[in-house]
Amino acid sequence: MNVNGILGTGSNTINTSGNVNAQATLSNTVTASTVTGAATATATSNAVGLSGYNVTIIGSGNLIAGANSNSSTIASSSNNNASA
Repeated sequence: MNVNGILGTGSNTINTSGNVNAQATLSNTVTASTVTGAATATATSNAVGLSGYNVTIIGSGNLIAGANSNSSTIASSSNNNASA
């Protein structure tokens, strides 16, 4: 899974005399369970606060960009064939 606070194409611009706040938060949980087969759980996550922009702050202002990503997996199998 991917999450973006502010995502542009690389040629996008932000011109402001104030603040820019780009925050991205992602929480990803994957669960796999089986009774007779193999259970495999894989979780991936990417978080980006600000990407693809040229930012110009005219006068006073702040650029705040942050990203938080949390992935977890749970796998269970009744025949002890589980991986996470």
